[in-house]
Amino acid sequence: MNLKVSQEKIATVRDLQTKVSVLSEKIKAGGFFRVIRNKETLGFFVSPEYVEQIEDLQEDLDCLKSKYLAQKVAKARSDKKEVPLEDLL
Repeated sequence: MNLKVSQEKIATVRDLQTKVSVLSEKIKAGGFFRVIRNKETLGFFVSPEYVEQIEDLQEDLDCLKSKYLAQKVAKARSDKKEVPLEDLL
């Protein structure tokens, strides 16, 4: 599941107090909520799938920081063999 910031929903502290069951079901189904009070963001409630996506992105970013891995990626990209389209058909 690819979650996007555009899928974010807003929940107020009052919503959390009165609709915790409904919100927890929506989160379990893959949603995520920004929790606000007086227009100020207090935090986020996110599904486990979204947390996994964030962890995967963090791992990718860490790999990009590695000079060794960056060199391996650059070499792999330069070693690409080009094949004419006609040869594929």
